[in-house]
Amino acid sequence: MNGQLHDHPLVELIREISAERLSGVLRLARERVKGVVYFDAGRLIAARSNIRAFRLDECLRRWRVITPARLASILTETMPETEA
Repeated sequence: MNGQLHDHPLVELIREISAERLSGVLRLARERVKGVVYFDAGRLIAARSNIRAFRLDECLRRWRVITPARLASILTETMPETEA
């Protein structure tokens, strides 16, 4: 499905995906900002963005949820070298 969020609000799309237990990818774009949300059997399993400020590791740093050293060790252990 392709469309505009003013025609199909994001919260309704996510609710429908969850209710119908759908799997797949929801791609969002506005100008240079792009996001991708991944679903498996209706569960949101991952989300990605091309904007650094929206990435989970950046949010964790900004919110001071985890120490910088611990975050660095987790990212080193879990992320492929191409993303680290």
